[in-house]
Amino acid sequence: MIDFHTHILPGIDDGARTPVASFRMLRELKILGFSDVVLTPHFYPDKSSAENFLENRRLAVKKLAEHTGDRTGLPNVYIGCEMHLSEHIFNNTDISKLCIGGGRFLLTELPDTDFFSEVALNAVSKLINDYNVVPVLAHIDRYAFLLKEKNLYRFLEAGCLAQVNFSAFSKFGIKGKILKYIEKGYISALGSDSHYAPVKSDMILKSISLIEKKAGRDKLERVFAKSAKILGISGSYGK
Repeated sequence: MIDFHTHILPGIDDGARTPVASFRMLRELKILGFSDVVLTPHFYPDKSSAENFLENRRLAVKKLAEHTGDRTGLPNVYIGCEMHLSEHIFNNTDISKLCIGGGRFLLTELPDTDFFSEVALNAVSKLINDYNVVPVLAHIDRYAFLLKEKNLYRFLEAGCLAQVNFSAFSKFGIKGKILKYIEKGYISALGSDSHYAPVKSDMILKSISLIEKKAGRDKLERVFAKSAKILGISGSYGK
């Protein structure tokens, strides 16, 4: 399984504060069955330059690597970020280093709003067309306007992908809509959005069980297969 959204890197955002906490979180996710974990610290282009963020991320990765050693018993990790969508990002000529593994896929957090935004749609379109980046929309379950299929579809049609947090499946009035999105193949990634230890193991396991029961194991496997393709690996649920 793949956890696509975490705040495990130590001391860089509001997630894990120390390498010890980071190590514990990775170990707990491995025990839950996650073979691969994407590390996505917050990046706010309106508060920090990309250069400063990348240097802070490099140092955090170094701290984590020094503590985890040979990584026995831990999941594979992939380095990215959760970029808050802001016009300031367009002050950069190249944002590939913000993407997962320096590739094309960028976990992108939309501005907090309950209403559809042409400005946001135009901004992600600019990322796609001008920067050759594929925005993976973070925790779409948090946005009321994305729970309307026609609105989500406009972003998907533009070239975005969608990520959902496991916590969505414990929210009345939301989980049913997200399950339908999974059934229709709209969702490419699932994430714990873990910020601290212990990770919310019961919630994660219950969410996985609910997806299997309501949407089907094959649909869950399809989501993880899409995530694996983004990461350039092969794998499926339960492996």
